[in-house]
Amino acid sequence: METQEPQLLKDYSENEKAAYLGAIASVASADRVASPEEIQFLTLLSQSAGLTEAAQQEVLGQLRIPLISAPPVPGCT
Repeated sequence: METQEPQLLKDYSENEKAAYLGAIASVASADRVASPEEIQFLTLLSQSAGLTEAAQQEVLGQLRIPLISAPPVPGCT
């Protein structure tokens, strides 16, 4: 008899799961770099949560959004 792993965030909607995992993606890329280990871990979390492929790509896509710092505007402080 095979045991089944519990589903992560099983009582939440797809949108809620993606939002929670998106927050984790934000933390993972706070240093502006997502390591291969962070990407793999977030992928496993997304799969464990039962996200659709599209939702998984949306979550992982948040890792690739570069943080852009605009130069200061002269005269504005």
